[in-house]
Amino acid sequence: MQTTTTIDTIIEPLDELFRKHGYRNHLHEEDPNLEEDISKPDQFITAAWQKHLMTEDWIKAEVPIRQDAREKIDIVDYQTHTAYEVKVSVTDVNQEFYQALWKVIAYNNNHDKPIKALVFLSEHNGIKFLEQSTLFQETIRLMDSGMFPSQIKITLRAIAVN
Repeated sequence: MQTTTTIDTIIEPLDELFRKHGYRNHLHEEDPNLEEDISKPDQFITAAWQKHLMTEDWIKAEVPIRQDAREKIDIVDYQTHTAYEVKVSVTDVNQEFYQALWKVIAYNNNHDKPIKALVFLSEHNGIKFLEQSTLFQETIRLMDSGMFPSQIKITLRAIAVN
């Protein structure tokens, strides 16, 4: 029997990884099975999170926006048609959010089964910054009015960064 995933079941392992390793406490040596040599703590934690979630058949990591693309979505839950993108530091959080949104729009333009929701994860100050941004508020208003090229439900969630 297949269990339904929720935002919390996807995010919980990420929060646990941050509590265990911390943003500044990079311990790549603990998991030599990670496929890439990851030099930054956020990349290490993202890769470990993806690996943890890949135990479910309907969850895929590093999903390309089209067949030949380098740009990839961190996690796609095909059961709920939800994309998850994580940005650990506050640096360029605004840019990273819009890049994530356009990755989902591009994905939808190149695939038969569209992604219906984007969950953007960042540390608390990054989420607060986005929520207060006029550009973010206008983006949501345009999506709600149907003037945006794609109807994607956007959720911002803070992750537990030490």
